[in-house]
Amino acid sequence: MFILNCNKIRLDVIFKLRKVQIIVLKVLCVILTYGLALVPQTAVHAQLGGVNFQDVGPSPILGAVRAGDWQSVDYLLKSGVSPNVKESEEGQSPLILATIGRHLDIVETLLQFEARIDVPDNFGRTALSWAAVKGEYEIAKVLLTAKANLNHQNNEGLTPLMQAVKNSQIELVQLLLQWKPDFNIRDYTGRGPMDWARAQRNPQIEPMLRQAGASS
Repeated sequence: MFILNCNKIRLDVIFKLRKVQIIVLKVLCVILTYGLALVPQTAVHAQLGGVNFQDVGPSPILGAVRAGDWQSVDYLLKSGVSPNVKESEEGQSPLILATIGRHLDIVETLLQFEARIDVPDNFGRTALSWAAVKGEYEIAKVLLTAKANLNHQNNEGLTPLMQAVKNSQIELVQLLLQWKPDFNIRDYTGRGPMDWARAQRNPQIEPMLRQAGASS
């Protein structure tokens, strides 16, 4: 006998269950909580503890990532679920959702299962783009080490560096500068990193860019 509390994404187990059964129940809870809001572009092909999730509809991994449930994400990936499914509304992958949600452990696990690192959402934003916007230093470090494209441009032509500058994410600017970005890239309005620094009037960022070799 067990009680599922899907609002809190947790399990209260009254009688002892095998570990795999508990994980399966948690995955079911994630599906029930988040599944209806997601429309898949890729069918799920996995079988968890005898429960067949093939063609279940919304991919459970998207719900598990949104919930920050590393254990369920890990189990789904080990069961053969693709780390590269995308939700349809904004085209965000599990890696992007994990970055937005600030789930470093899930980001690392997705990369271990060969999640495509530079796949953008419908607005051209990659996981590194989102890390730059959100100021997620540790996640950005992991993505850069995994060879994320430092100079990727979103649908507005903004690179991760420009997005970090635009959002006054000083630590992210420092980190990205260490990886030698291309200062010659301009967004689709003709602005570069230094132009964005001047627009933001941040007294710390402009000297950092100049010292790293950026020019107007």
